[in-house]
Amino acid sequence: MNVNLQVIKKSIKLTKKFKKQYFARIYISAKLNNTIITITDVCGNTIISYSCGRSKQWKGKRSIKAISQEISEQLGLRLRNEFKTKNVKILIKGFGRGRESSILGFIQSGLKIVSIIDTTSFPHNGCKKIGA
Repeated sequence: MNVNLQVIKKSIKLTKKFKKQYFARIYISAKLNNTIITITDVCGNTIISYSCGRSKQWKGKRSIKAISQEISEQLGLRLRNEFKTKNVKILIKGFGRGRESSILGFIQSGLKIVSIIDTTSFPHNGCKKIGA
């Protein structure tokens, strides 16, 4: 029986070490009217999801740079303190006003950014013109 308890204690210690070395992905969708920030783990399970339109401080102004920076800084602090995350990979989509300011917010929160990838889709040749 003593052997089984020692094995269980070792497995608990390993899970605690794994939680300290946590890695997350941040998806930023910056549209013209709104900025949506979703934080997931490595498997793709959503940890935190927040929209700039949900903040009551700025009332209806969802596309302001300052609000996306403030919200991303708060989410970064929450991610670092509650979930013990240090390393982050950022994936940006869209061409809205909150692109760069949200990255600055995550930098100010103290997270280590491993990579920044732009996944904005754009047409290579576009649609064929009518009559051409």
